[in-house]
Amino acid sequence: EVANFDVHTESFQLAYGRRLSRGIVITRLTASLEGVDRRYGPSRILFPNAPVEFAGGEESDRRRTVALELQLWNPSYVELLDVDRMDRPEDFDLGTTFRLKAGFAPRAFGSTVDEGFGRAELQTGTRRDLGFGWVRAAVESRLRPDPMDLLSFGEARWYVIAGRHTLVLDGSMNAGAYATRPFQILAGGLNGLRAFPTQALAGRQILRFNVEERWLFTPVAWDLVHAATAVFTDGARAWGPGAAGSTWFHDAGVGLRLGFPQIGLAQVVRLDLAWPLQPTVSGSRGAVLSIGSSQAF
Repeated sequence: EVANFDVHTESFQLAYGRRLSRGIVITRLTASLEGVDRRYGPSRILFPNAPVEFAGGEESDRRRTVALELQLWNPSYVELLDVDRMDRPEDFDLGTTFRLKAGFAPRAFGSTVDEGFGRAELQTGTRRDLGFGWVRAAVESRLRPDPMDLLSFGEARWYVIAGRHTLVLDGSMNAGAYATRPFQILAGGLNGLRAFPTQALAGRQILRFNVEERWLFTPVAWDLVHAATAVFTDGARAWGPGAAGSTWFHDAGVGLRLGFPQIGLAQVVRLDLAWPLQPTVSGSRGAVLSIGSSQAF
């Protein structure tokens, strides 16, 4: 940690939507009034090498945004077993969804300045003989009228299912441009980088990938507990303020998955033991045990 500041946030949202069409493609329109009040305290610089983007004095940001969102949805659900959970039917929507949202925050409604807002999001999936998967992408920005907090996100995921084995391939990218002082993306132990601390990476662009193979090895007839092994590797890299001097972070490890069908526990119990493939910030190469009630990514 090289700098910090206080943040106080109050927000509300009122929305009303309705379906505009029936049939193969479902059309929805939602109108909303959204309010956000944020006060940022002055930055406390803890080390002289802190990025200049982390500095700043006391600021207030007030928005009252009137927005419309159009959603086009062509659902295509598949029901599968033993993918992310065990002995639980799981629904995956592999159809196509497109959302487009536009809004305006006028000073007449109490906003700090006249400000526009736009967001576009697309998700689509497919199923083939070799498995199934999806891609998701979204981009949004505030406009004053120049772009501000231009944020983008993309993810691609693919599952290969063979017998009682499941191979998961996942890659994602988060990025911000023209970002204000509070914007920072973190990556670490809580979101798929299992041998590193929860805030191992920080920046304004982060690329992450995960590969994991799971094998459900308990007999089908067992109904008290189901167990699966896992082997995995994770990787991530950050760019931008806060990431100076860092490179790729990699780890690899093994894990155990437990499901308890008879007690109604929907989530899988996850135990992972991961080793960093290069030293952590503190220089450690030791194994890290993580425990969770869902998959790691």
